[in-house]
Amino acid sequence: MTSPRPVCVHCGKPYGRHATTDEVVRWDTPTKEVPTVYKGEITGTMTITVSADDGRMVMYRTVWDGESWVGGYEPFCKLRCALDYARRAYARATAARPRVVAK
Repeated sequence: MTSPRPVCVHCGKPYGRHATTDEVVRWDTPTKEVPTVYKGEITGTMTITVSADDGRMVMYRTVWDGESWVGGYEPFCKLRCALDYARRAYARATAARPRVVAK
């Protein structure tokens, strides 16, 4: 099961993209059968070629673990939301304080 996208605490919009890793898999058999041992789900295109050095099969794939997300200004989606949140919090905090006038 995959985890949902993170949600901005200010505007409520989902943000981020999959945190993926690129893998290179090599195997000896000269068939096009792909080894299926991996953790996560394949998100990118898989390219299968025959290595010129030793004749082994080589596969390049992009894998997402199903949980990790990257991007944004955690826990905000954009810098605009982070700044707006901070400005509103500051305005609320300073409005509640009584003003002290020096004599």
